[in-house]
Formats: sequence, C-alpha cells, structure tokens
Amino acid sequence: MVEPPCPFAPLLAMLDAPPRVALRGPAPPGLARMPAAAGSPADLLWLGEPAALREEDLGTRWIAWPRTAPLPPGLAPRLAGAGYALAPLGTALLARRLPAATLPAEDANALQARAAALPPAEALALLRLLAPSHPPARAALIERLLEMGEWAEALGLAHGDAAGQRAATGALAAFNQAIAAGDVARAESLAAALARFQPDNPAVLEAALACNRQLGQGARAARFAAALLALDPRHVGANLIRLEQAEATGDRAQELTARSGLALAPEGAIHPLRRLHEAHRAISLHLLRPLDEASRAALQALVAAARMVEPTALPEGEARHWARHYRHLSEAADTRLLGREAAPLPVAALHRAAGRPLGWAGLRRQARDAKVAFVVAADAAYLRLYGRAYLASILRNTDLPCVILVHVIGGARQLPALIRLMEMPDPRILYSADDFCPAAVTTQCHDSDGPRALPVAHFQCTRFAIARRVLEELELPVLVSDIDAVLQRGAGELLARFAGTDIVLNRNEASIAFGSHITANLLLAFPTAPARAFLAGLQGYLEAALAGPHVTRWIDQCGLQACWNASTARFGWFDTTADINNVMYPRWQPNPFLFLSLFHGFDMTSLPAAD
Repeated sequence: MVEPPCPFAPLLAMLDAPPRVALRGPAPPGLARMPAAAGSPADLLWLGEPAALREEDLGTRWIAWPRTAPLPPGLAPRLAGAGYALAPLGTALLARRLPAATLPAEDANALQARAAALPPAEALALLRLLAPSHPPARAALIERLLEMGEWAEALGLAHGDAAGQRAATGALAAFNQAIAAGDVARAESLAAALARFQPDNPAVLEAALACNRQLGQGARAARFAAALLALDPRHVGANLIRLEQAEATGDRAQELTARSGLALAPEGAIHPLRRLHEAHRAISLHLLRPLDEASRAALQALVAAARMVEPTALPEGEARHWARHYRHLSEAADTRLLGREAAPLPVAALHRAAGRPLGWAGLRRQARDAKVAFVVAADAAYLRLYGRAYLASILRNTDLPCVILVHVIGGARQLPALIRLMEMPDPRILYSADDFCPAAVTTQCHDSDGPRALPVAHFQCTRFAIARRVLEELELPVLVSDIDAVLQRGAGELLARFAGTDIVLNRNEASIAFGSHITANLLLAFPTAPARAFLAGLQGYLEAALAGPHVTRWIDQCGLQACWNASTARFGWFDTTADINNVMYPRWQPNPFLFLSLFHGFDMTSLPAAD
C-alpha cells in the first residue's frame, strides 16, 4: 500500500538548509521520519492537537495540527496576536509566523491612514513598507494589488483566506496568458508564487520547474524539483534535475536515488529503454558495496522493474538489442541467484601428452611439490587459436613448480588430436574435457548488439567450475585466466603479495557498470575455506543463471561481482598497471603486465618468439 505524501514535505524541501522538525503527539508518517530538531529551534512544530500549544512554542516558524482537531476557544486570536496567520495545508492547519512588528500599533495605524491620502504610487510604496509587520496594512495592500492584477505579489502576502484564493485564481489565469504569449519569465514568477502559496500542489510545482528549466535557472529549478520529489519520489522531471545535479557534483548517493526514481516511475511516464538503462545504472551503484537489508530490498525492486519491460515491444533493431542487454544485466543482479548448491564439475580423467590418464589422486602425487595451479577452459576453436601461446608463456616464464590444467569445452571426442596439436609433452600440462554440445543449448545469450549465435556465456563460465574442482582437489593456489592471456614473468611475487587473502579479482576502475566493473580475465584463489565457498557459490549462481531462457553475455562478470558483494571472504585486487591489462592491445608492444590479456583481434604473429 502506497503511503500518502506528507503535506509538509515540499514546504520543508524548499528550505535552504536541512529541515528540523519537532513532534508533540502522533504525526503523519512522512513527517515522523524527518530529522528532529535536536538542540536548536524547529522549523516546524507538529501538535497532535492544538490544545497542546505552549507559550514557549510561539516564535516557531510553522506550527501545525490536524484540521479535524477542535480549535480551543481563544486560540486563533492568540496566534494572530503573536503574529501568525492560519491557512489549511492538505489535511493539516498550518500557522505561519509573520515578520515581527517594528512599529508601535498607533504609529502604524497613523501611517496607514496617511497612505489613504497619498497618490496611488506613493500610497503603494508606504503600504509595502508597513505590510510585513502590520496586518491591517497587509490586508489593504493585498486589496490594492488584486485590483491592479499584481497576482504574484498578492500571493506572496496572502494566506488561505478569500483574498488568497482570489489571488491564486488570478495568478493561474495570468500564468496561462503568459505561456500563450511566450513570456516565460513572467510565467515563472507567477508559477513560483503559486508554488509558495500551494506547496502541496504538484501541478504548480511542475509549472515552476518547467519554466526555470527553460530559463536555464538551475538552482531555482532544483528547489522546485526537491519539493516535487518530497510529494512523489518517482517524479520523472524532478528526478532528471536531481540526476543532473548528482552527476555535476559526483554525488553517488544522490545519483542512486535519482536513477532509482526514474527506473521505478509509473508506467508510461518514461521510455522503456530509458527505464531499463536507469534500472541497470542504479543496480550498478548498489553493487559497489555490500548490501544491507534495505539496499537488498531496493535492489530487488529494481530487478522487478526491469523484468516488467518487454523488449519485444520495441521495434526490431538497435533499441530492442539494448533493451535486452540492460534487462538481462539487471536480471543478473537478482539476489535469489545466490546461495545455490552446485555439484563439483564431474571431471575424473586428466590426460597428458604422453602416458596414461591420471585421476585426481594420481595428480596430487605427481604435483606434491607444486606451488600453484594455472587453469583455463576453452572450446576447441579457442584452444587452436591461443592454446600454444598460453602454454608456452607459462612454461617459459613461471618461477614456481606448477600444474597447468586445460579444460576443453565440448572436446571429449577430439581431445587426443587437440593434445597432439599443442605439441607440448611437458608433464606439468594436463587436459580434461566434457561433451558439451552448443546446439543443445536453448538459452539465448544477449549482448548490446543482439543475440549471439553461440552460447558464449556457457563457454565463459566453465573456467570457474573447473577452477573450483582444482582448488578442492589439489589444495593449491589457483590462477584462472582467459586462454587468450600470456604470462610474461614469474608469478611468485604475485602469490607472496596477496598472502593472507582468499580471493583476488580484477576490478575495472574505468567502469562502475554491473557486468564490467569486475573483469573475468584473471582470478586468484587460495586454498582456504572462504575461497572454496566463494567458487562454489559462483558456480551455483552461474548454473542457475545459465538455466534460464535468456542470459547476458557478461554473466560471468556479473556473477563475480554479485558473489563478491555477498561474500565474507578476504579479497585482494590486481594492480591493473602491472598485474593485468584492462585496455586492449591490438598487437604486442613493450608493456609492464605480468599477464597480458590479448583480447579478440590481437595480432598473434606479433608475440615475441620463444627462446
């Protein structure tokens, strides 16, 4: 059930400083959650009933109570004598404190009488001087302004009485005339006056916002946007203003609030593709830090909002592709994908270039002096393209006793031929394979330029399942990378630097976007219980995501970030200036990286020749 907006929220939102509220008695829910006035005068005092008013309360800027509460005899005159004007505001009655009188009453009365005998312009000037502190002069001034059609000024002085209503009616008509005439500046002054007079009226707040946007008056527009958001946190125009402010100042918290408001806007209020974009961006901001109960619920609301958008409702082409891209990235943030059980990858036979296959027990005996395991997984095509470069780089540069395990996805039948093709009989290299059949996959894999012809998400995720199995079986540190990566120097320093951690990941500082903030091209796992739990949880997440009808091409990277966010393991982060590159190299050139990630399209002939 949606809670009705607090009528005081827009009034308080337009203050220059954070509002301070004092409560005496049951208050509207929205008001009860606002900051209390601790040790300082309140901007607004809420009374459960007007009879609770105390003498020391007089002087508070605004005093309010329910309109249904009976007004004690004598209270209205008492408030008027203390300089307050009463006006309804939503379901409340609001007492606004007027400026204190600066002249004795006799002097003010005499000056007002004098004004009646002056020429109109001089009389008006004198009444303007008297009005702030002399109620009779204010009433006389309002009448003159109404006669002159000076609606904005009259509204600034009037309250919820008959004169105020006449001023509001006149101001609205004048606003419409100004808009029709293209006089935006005059329209803005009238809309702003109406907004101050009726701070809980969304229509006048929207008019004031629109005029200020057109006039390029950002600060004033932001003030009315704040008032609108106090009434409706999902107001599209006001959230666009808040988003502009957040991006200009780098305020991530405000950016998250604005993007969430846009993603959750009412149906039809925002283009479906924009809704999906904002949902993904808001999800990305949530997942930059561990979730608590409130942020987890907010995240799930964003996932649900993304699921409500049907990409096929958009025209075939680029817009639909982007809609699918953002929707399936957003779906990958569903926290229900976490905590899934997954059986270890059923790999029993480990093959070598020479000799009989080994089981895990045999490999443990053979590798009892090993200090690290290198792990990759690729299909036959990628093995043919990159396998020799990957294996040769490790054999040439490793400074630690090691095991290298290459898992060939779908390569069970052709594994002997592929091993011969590598032409590397080194006993440290072992191969495993499965009978994965791409044609049998019904899950459609999507990227921003459309669906993939092959189930590339399935290919990319297998490496983490085999890495989990290796970690559990060999109890060695595991370096799992893309097969299109080469080791350029020894990894001993890397393991020493991250001793005391459980998992080391590659964080892409250039992007905060969920799906690319953590990169899957390199992971280091140490043989600890938290690392084993992380990889088991990652495998369960990926298996659940890959079982759906649609999946993002970047599900492996989504899984790494989602599982990192939910994990209590100790994490380290690769140095992307020295450990691994997140910037594409089209061909080999001198570089500082321990692992050089080659990326698609790299000129393999440019790699340095083996010694």
